[in-house]
Amino acid sequence: MELIVDKVKKQYAKVTAIKELSFSVKQGEIFALLGPNGAGKSSLVRMLTGFTQPDSGSISLNFEGKEYTSIPSHTLGYLPEDRGLYPEKSVIKNLIYFAQLNGVDKTTADEQAQYWLERFDLLERKNEQLKTLSKGNQQKVQLISAVIHEPKWVILDEPFSGLDPINQEKVVTFLSELKAKGMTVILSAHQMAMVEKLADRMLLMNLGEVVFY
Repeated sequence: MELIVDKVKKQYAKVTAIKELSFSVKQGEIFALLGPNGAGKSSLVRMLTGFTQPDSGSISLNFEGKEYTSIPSHTLGYLPEDRGLYPEKSVIKNLIYFAQLNGVDKTTADEQAQYWLERFDLLERKNEQLKTLSKGNQQKVQLISAVIHEPKWVILDEPFSGLDPINQEKVVTFLSELKAKGMTVILSAHQMAMVEKLADRMLLMNLGEVVFY
């Protein structure tokens, strides 16, 4: 199983966000998209998840005997750059809700939530409203929500955002554990030093083009 991006182009009004970009992502690897703001990383991620479509070129993935033009939603865990949890709800209720949305039964969802909260030193705060947590801790809850249903593919847009150096290291360990579980991880990030510790391969972008692959 391999995700293939072939000569993909994306235009917004007069701005060309992606310029005939080509690369592939192999099953079971950690693949990093690197580049400054405006490089086109988020535009690419939106196409990989199927939220938008390429203007030209193709995205293809053969999975379970079917051909897809983006990563199928039932196999995907996604951390968006703009966060999507419910600040008035407790941490545990947020996680159980998103797990159930992805087909996990409540008992399993609760077990998975408590496992990951303990890993991120948040178990004692599981019944607190999400909005009472720091930005970094909210980011950790958002990361858990992306993987709690144990997807085959995980796309993380700026997973290190808002985290101090200690928690950035925890996320490195977290991503390595996802790979060990057989998940394929695509992450978009600015932090070259963090990415070098864990990525199998990387694509460096600038202004919608490949700089280094």
